[in-house]
Amino acid sequence: MKCSVATSHEQESRICKNVILEPLDTSLTYLTGKIYDYESEGMPGVHIKLTKGIDSVYDFMTDMHGKYKLYLPVGLYTVSVSFIGYTKYVLADVSLNRGEHREMEFELGVSGGGCGICVIVSKRPLFKRKLRKIENRNLQGK
Repeated sequence: MKCSVATSHEQESRICKNVILEPLDTSLTYLTGKIYDYESEGMPGVHIKLTKGIDSVYDFMTDMHGKYKLYLPVGLYTVSVSFIGYTKYVLADVSLNRGEHREMEFELGVSGGGCGICVIVSKRPLFKRKLRKIENRNLQGK
């Protein structure tokens, strides 16, 4: 099997036929998982935020199937998972150790808060004026 080394997002991995086997940089760890909704469907575009100390913040989003795979420096993190209209999860003191593969899955429930009924009020129609101008031009043959 022929393998090569690829550099991506400041980390090196061995790649054989486009499949990542393992990180070569042992100062990194990786976190994988899937985020589900209340019907056990994968949720695309869910925001995952990992905070390490005060200055280090890592932001990611799930893929179209609700899956994620994050390569991170070792350390102690606060993991936050959120999506508009769903319950937000925050897990403090998540330890990611050298060479460790950690899997975390979340099931997000619909948020009971939200805005309830939202009413949008307009003083005048935005498009009526433009339609009149177009109608006038068509009638005048311009």
